[in-house]
Amino acid sequence: LTLDINLQARVQAILDPRFDLAMVHPYQGTELALPVGTPLNGAAVVLDIDSGQVLALVTSPSFSRQTLRERPDEIIDDRLNNPLVNRAIAAPYPPGSIIKPLTLVGADTLGAYTLGDRIECTGHLLPDRPGILRCWIFRDRFGLTNHSIRFGHDLDGIDAITASCNIFFYTIGRRLGGAGIAQVLRDFGVGERWNLGVGAEFPGSIGGHNSNNDGSDITPFDATIMGMGQGPISWTPLHAANAYATLARMGVAITPRVIDDSSPPEIHETSFDRRAIVAALEGLDGVINNAEQGTAHHITLETGREPIFNIPGIHYWGKTGTAQAPPLFLDDPPLDAEGNPIPIRAGDHAWVTILVGAEGDRPRFAISVIMEYGGSGGKVAGPIANQIVRALIDEGYLREGNRTGGNLTP
Repeated sequence: LTLDINLQARVQAILDPRFDLAMVHPYQGTELALPVGTPLNGAAVVLDIDSGQVLALVTSPSFSRQTLRERPDEIIDDRLNNPLVNRAIAAPYPPGSIIKPLTLVGADTLGAYTLGDRIECTGHLLPDRPGILRCWIFRDRFGLTNHSIRFGHDLDGIDAITASCNIFFYTIGRRLGGAGIAQVLRDFGVGERWNLGVGAEFPGSIGGHNSNNDGSDITPFDATIMGMGQGPISWTPLHAANAYATLARMGVAITPRVIDDSSPPEIHETSFDRRAIVAALEGLDGVINNAEQGTAHHITLETGREPIFNIPGIHYWGKTGTAQAPPLFLDDPPLDAEGNPIPIRAGDHAWVTILVGAEGDRPRFAISVIMEYGGSGGKVAGPIANQIVRALIDEGYLREGNRTGGNLTP
């Protein structure tokens, strides 16, 4: 196996709610209906960029062989936690905003966007319908503002990734259309099984349930919202880590693997414009390191701002995502006053996917984390990913430097 057993165990511990991060906290906001302290399920992947080897592949909650042998019903009948599914490679998830840098690179490569061109963020895509296709900051609590106002100018691709502007990527998705966005996603590995040899894999899907992933069944509206990671698209945390590793290699794709059979890595050259990849990486740098516009720069606590990614001497590139997720119902759910079933979980999945390397170096590792129904990717998945970077340091993969950080540690 390519898995590092010590790193695997450390990441498994980080995703255990007893570690104090994989649960609902007060600082995660009031949009979550779950009580503070509620455990959150999720998954994490750590990928070596140069080799494509999977160093950690963790799903949570897990179970012991003893429990499966002695009390199998506890596992098989657990519809809420569903521990039999390996969430890292077998559960389908909407990608949300972590897909935006892929959309930018693909749009430039296919001629749907030209680097440097600016697109106005108006807060909502359709002029006469402010209630749909909105930017995430076009909300009452943000003063119904938009990113063109926040930046003082319309946005280019780097700005749009840094601030995670929905309007920019709705526009790009609409320009790409179904066939274009399907091609981009396929080139980033969506729709592939990698035959990892460690259980069932979900290949990812583009379009409807019976789609052949060519975009033929994607409507103009679908393409619009797929530009920012919603609609008829789903993938796994391994797909996300693999796609970001392809960015880090300047468009070179390496098939991820868990079984080390001593064969050389399977390498595929893509046609992505390297200038667009450089711009995407600059935007991903801004997501974490731009104090004013970056969506993964800090969490605001009662005591002030605290950086999410705070390990000295480590450089981070990354993207958060808050992906709309289908509600989860149990059998015979309770009903509300109108007779509608009440879900046991509802809301958004929390994503973060990052690239990390020593300060002054290129990216060396890709890490992807999802927490189901966790809400904000930055507030929930971000601190978990940061602790995984700490585990990489402790296991000798990275060396810590001297940059001063905050205290978002357990």
